[in-house]
Amino acid sequence: MRILHISNDYYNSKVYQTLHQGFLADGLDSVFFVPMRYQDPRRQDVSVIEAHCFHPYDRYWYMHKQRKIYRCFRREVEHLRPELLHGYFLYSGGIHCLWAKREFGIPYVVTVQNTDVNTIYRRLIHLRGLGREIFREAELVLFVSDAYRNYALEHMVSPGEREQMARKFKLLPFAVDPFWTEHTASETRCPPGEQLRLVTAGVVNASKNQLRLAKAVELIRAQGVDAELTVVGAGENQEIDRALCGMDFVRRVQKLPKEQLIEEYRRADLFVLPSLTESFGLVYAEALTQGLPVLYSEGQGFDRQFPEGVVGYHVDPLSAQDIAQRILQVIQEYAGIQSRCAEASARFSQRAVCGQSQAYYREALHL
Repeated sequence: MRILHISNDYYNSKVYQTLHQGFLADGLDSVFFVPMRYQDPRRQDVSVIEAHCFHPYDRYWYMHKQRKIYRCFRREVEHLRPELLHGYFLYSGGIHCLWAKREFGIPYVVTVQNTDVNTIYRRLIHLRGLGREIFREAELVLFVSDAYRNYALEHMVSPGEREQMARKFKLLPFAVDPFWTEHTASETRCPPGEQLRLVTAGVVNASKNQLRLAKAVELIRAQGVDAELTVVGAGENQEIDRALCGMDFVRRVQKLPKEQLIEEYRRADLFVLPSLTESFGLVYAEALTQGLPVLYSEGQGFDRQFPEGVVGYHVDPLSAQDIAQRILQVIQEYAGIQSRCAEASARFSQRAVCGQSQAYYREALHL
């Protein structure tokens, strides 16, 4: 079967490249269509069609931008004649799949992500009807987390359609780079000793919530726990970065390649990232491959990937007190939680996610 994927984020996120490489390795006839700005550099990756078709300021006129993209997309649909389309965002990808289905009769699946739920649906009320149209005509709708699936069922579809939509709403997490599953650290870790070593990874900004995490560490230290927080990531917000660097218990490390980041995970006892919003959060899965328990934000992408207490717990990202309490809870239960982490990470491997994707494609095509 020939699958034509569409994602404007292909070169910004390793997620899609990992999926694409896995599909090609499995022998799937897979092509990615990538809408890009006119001035973006050309990459010319294998089985990737780059469409340089819009200006940066086109983002202010949603439908105008989508029509410009669709003119290029329809040419590729007409040329390739795929059996199935896959859009990786509801409102930028899903809309083109919807139009192509109406014009060419080609079925599609669509993935719903953080920006679809937390930005476009909540803020751009005039596009809510379009989202429901894309849902109705999709063969399957894929969610990276159960939290987003439940939100969509409760808020993004009409009550009369919930039963029908529940049958086509499926769960499919993202896959980590094969590097992580090829270097899984499955050995048992000892519970934290005299010093508790926490690590977080991600660009330093308000959304990643590092200052509130640091406040939680302060609360733990006030209880007599010698806790150190390592913050890894590029300093996007200089004010937040300066505040972190001024704390004597924070160890600040700039963005690292995966070959060095893995060492930071291996020296730590616990991974904590209380993001305000998160599509999925590959860093949680990466940390799990190294046997690290994780704390993740309630209601965001990684929440409900596992039952509470299996590999860690969700936290209220707006409460430093709650984050602190959960850190201490994980330390109390450390041996049991840590022993499950590396094995649990297998569900995020390239092989597992690509295999499940292809099973959904066959279901969408009734094969």
